[in-house]
Amino acid sequence: MKTLPLRFTLLKVLEERGTALEPAELYEAVKGQYPNEKQCTPSAIDEHMMSMRGVGLVDVKDCYESADKQLICKYELTGYGKEKVKQHIH
Repeated sequence: MKTLPLRFTLLKVLEERGTALEPAELYEAVKGQYPNEKQCTPSAIDEHMMSMRGVGLVDVKDCYESADKQLICKYELTGYGKEKVKQHIH
């Protein structure tokens, strides 16, 4: 079976879970599919999510400051993102 591009898989995970997720949670969900992918780290996934937010596929649901003073955001699919997942990924 051919592996989807990482960003497609991230969108698919958000759609399947139906809830907002942090980059670390997304990483845990996809790391087994991309064992040698340099773009599959929590920080790189956060960058991917911010990029997809810029084009309207995801939105920030909530943010908080972690114990080590990092800003952690939870991302969720937008209506537009859900539409695109159904059109191009399923």
